[in-house]
Amino acid sequence: MKFANILATQGLIKKFESRGVLRSHRLKSFLNSELLTSQLGFGTYRVHVDSKEHETAMIVALQSGVNLIDTSSNYGLGGSEELISNVLDKMSKEDSRDSFIIITKSGYLQGEIFEYLKQLDQVEIKDLDVVKVSSNCWHSIHPDILKMQIDQSFKRMKIDGIDALLLHNPEYYLQDCFSQKIDVEIARKEFYKRIKKAFLFLEGQVQENKIKYYGVSSNSMCSDLSSFDQVSLVKLNEIAIECAKELYANEKHHFQVIQFPCNLLESNGIIHKNQLYKKATFSVMELANHLKLDVLFNRPLNAFFNGTMVRLAGGEFNPNINYKLEIEQVFLNISKLENTIKIYFKNHSKVLKNMQKTAKRSGFFDVSSSLPNFVENEHNNEQYFQMVQSWLWPYISSSLDCLHKFFEGDDYFDLSQFTNDYLKTFDKLEGFVVSRNNLLHEITNLKPLRDVLNISLSDSISQCALNLLASIKGQPIILNGMRQIDYIKDSTSILIEDDISNSEEILKEIDSVYKKN
Repeated sequence: MKFANILATQGLIKKFESRGVLRSHRLKSFLNSELLTSQLGFGTYRVHVDSKEHETAMIVALQSGVNLIDTSSNYGLGGSEELISNVLDKMSKEDSRDSFIIITKSGYLQGEIFEYLKQLDQVEIKDLDVVKVSSNCWHSIHPDILKMQIDQSFKRMKIDGIDALLLHNPEYYLQDCFSQKIDVEIARKEFYKRIKKAFLFLEGQVQENKIKYYGVSSNSMCSDLSSFDQVSLVKLNEIAIECAKELYANEKHHFQVIQFPCNLLESNGIIHKNQLYKKATFSVMELANHLKLDVLFNRPLNAFFNGTMVRLAGGEFNPNINYKLEIEQVFLNISKLENTIKIYFKNHSKVLKNMQKTAKRSGFFDVSSSLPNFVENEHNNEQYFQMVQSWLWPYISSSLDCLHKFFEGDDYFDLSQFTNDYLKTFDKLEGFVVSRNNLLHEITNLKPLRDVLNISLSDSISQCALNLLASIKGQPIILNGMRQIDYIKDSTSILIEDDISNSEEILKEIDSVYKKN
């Protein structure tokens, strides 16, 4: 049960079909036809091992037509991968590990590995090809880093084989070069040199039976050819062939999976021809189909448009709700929860001292004093999500990890209940903040979209959005973050809906309408 296999995945798919939660046109052969999966995957960005709600949601999804899980070594500072371990263990009585396809990613350096790297001298850091993204996040795809992160993933998920390992946003190197005004040709030459070094290492991991296949997840693969940070699928394929020739004297490489953002307002990967291959131009999706690569779409319901994040999910706003009051109530709840932990620290000062020493900071669980002002004044969802990714989620994750590590029992403090309640409040906060901002942008940003789709303001667009993407030629797998049961019911409905035959034409029409606006 080192990897997913065809017999086990077929068996699970047959169960889904017999339960009526999956139809045959939503099945896809995956990883060189070695596996079978549905077209909906469970995206684990911002799920955490300490949340019972997230655990329940993943279990329900894996019983409702989903058998592919996408994660990353940095999601929840490793808490996402730990949650997968717990869920697979609980599912094992019904379905074994080889029924489920596990994809993880490497490249972001946060948490434990980040603290380790900070202790190295500058020469050692440079030798590891580190890009300093921010004060608490670095990035590297150096083989030594990849090996550390793969080993970490094995330990967290309690597995000894990964079905596909993806390089996670390697374009950070190009973006760093752009900020330093390095010549684009020089930057790209070094970038693809690093890609090749990583690919050679990953081919070695395949031979050692640690991974089955590898690939690249990139936010800039669908950008214009002229974009400084564009990651060329043509070049990635060429490098994979070069690696195979050097290692095996043939062209049979194991570069098989690509992942990129795709949604109704960001459909360049489908309709924008930015790949020049053998004197013909292709979109990323077209070229992937031609090369017989597997494609994963992320952010299917979160679109960056006109400098803001627009949530393309039904039920996320209601003109009759006073979001200001709802957000204030959530902050009151956060404050109450944080006061309970402060009382606990007073009674267990040793716990706090150990946490401070480990995390090398004095403050924990103090969101209610700093976040309200930002939320009140920030009506741009893009900025909000950047704050969540760069500060809030790492802060919450490290606080919880430290607390669980050094926790001392207390008859008046239930750690499990506190953790679950604390994480739930931030899910609620995000829902209200995004909904408020969406309501402000709804008429301006989404009315043309609803007109093209022929749906009213009160109708949900999430199912239509997911089904439209799943209907694209080549059967991409749609990764959706389904942290709540309601999200799962809404998302998995696409597994039994009919294909939209003119899906690409609809996306082109949406793109045309929005360009005019």
